[in-house]
Order: sequence, then C-alpha cells, then structure tokens
Amino acid sequence: MSLNLTVIRARSSRLTDPLKYFLTGLLFLSSAFSVPKPDSISFQFLNRPLKTALKELIDDHGVSIVFSDEIVNTPISAQCKSCTQEEAVGAILYTSNLVWKQTGNQFTVFNPITPFRFAVSGRALDKETGEPIPFANVFIPELMIGDISQNDGSFSILNISTRSCTLNISYIGYETEKVPILFPKGESVFHEIFISPKVLNTETVSIMGTTREFMDRSNSPGQISFSPRHISTLPNLGEVDIFRSLQLLP
Repeated sequence: MSLNLTVIRARSSRLTDPLKYFLTGLLFLSSAFSVPKPDSISFQFLNRPLKTALKELIDDHGVSIVFSDEIVNTPISAQCKSCTQEEAVGAILYTSNLVWKQTGNQFTVFNPITPFRFAVSGRALDKETGEPIPFANVFIPELMIGDISQNDGSFSILNISTRSCTLNISYIGYETEKVPILFPKGESVFHEIFISPKVLNTETVSIMGTTREFMDRSNSPGQISFSPRHISTLPNLGEVDIFRSLQLLP
C-alpha cells in the first residue's frame, strides 16, 4: 500500500512541475498586461491654462518638467491617449510659442531665441455668389494686426508671432466670419473665406429739402426770369456780370 502511494506521489510531482511553470508564466503575463507602461499618459485639456496643464503632467504622471514662471500662461487645448512623455509634452506645447529639450528624463521648457514668424493669406468671397469682396476688414484681435482685401478679395498678413490665432473678416452688409488658424511649423497658410450677406435693419430715415426762388423758365422759348436778390450768388469771374453769369449757368 505504501509502495503504490509512493508511486502515485512521484507521478503527481512529475506532472505538477510543468504545471507550476505554466501557471507561473500565465501569472507573469497577466501581470505584464495588467500594469500600464510607466510612460503611458492620457489626458484631455480644453482651454486649460498652460502652466496648469504642465503642473498636472508633473503631479499626475510623474513627468519631470522645468519651466519659468515668466512663460505666458495662455489657454491651450490638447489631448493625448497612451502617449509617451515626449509626445505628451509636445502635445501640450504644440499651439504655444515655446520649445522644449530633453536631458535624460527631464524636460526643460523655454522661450525660443528667435520667435516664430508665420503668415496667412487668402481671399474674401461672397458666400452666395462666390464673387470677391474688396475692402473687407481682415483682423487678428489677439495681435492687433490686419489687412484690407484688394479688388480681387485677396489679403495677406505677415509677421504673425503666434502659432494659433483667430482671423476675423468683416464688411458692411455681411456677417462677421471668425476663422481659427493653426500654423504648421515653419509654414504659412492660405484660406478662401466665404462670408454671408445679412439684412441691415435700421429706423426710417426721412430726407427733407426746400427750394428757393432763383430763376424761372417761362413757357416762351429763350425767356427766363430771376429774383434780383440772388444776383450776388450767380457764378462770376470778378465783378457781377449778369450776361456773363447766365452763360456760366448749366
């Protein structure tokens, strides 16, 4: 009885060793899949202040970022899903004028020595007819710069110092069109912008005038009469000359 038990135990141990290795492998794989990668970062920011977004990246995801308090705290919109640290930092700073460099595991954010310069050009067109709109006002309110469209509706704005801005196009009798602009790195953009006519509702304007007695043309050909009170108002080239003045009348 003891001999048989020993054999059974021996067989069980032989079968158990591979099973142990198999279960250990499964446990290792499940752990690998269940624990996220250390640099897997996901976020979605909408009009979030830039400094707040960077601090959340530091506090929530453990990214080492160094930046100055003097950087412009402009609102940014960015999203990232399962990104690396480099991709996350790049996504947050994409619409700003800032640059970054990586030294080891640390990211340094700073203002570039040479500021970015972008340009936007395009045409202002009537949305219903497609005809160009001359003398339309094209304006970037964030930078207080703009242009007036030419006879063919074309416009051009140079030396734009920000990568993202809003282009406002307005003209009397048309709706104001607001177009968000995002410049690719180191490039300019061209836009054909269609603006819609609108009805101008105003109060009734009454124009009234009076006439004065000056000259009366009679029914007889070649006969006219005028009041002596208005002789001084006749056109003349010196002293008042009635006959000369009559020749100058239309």
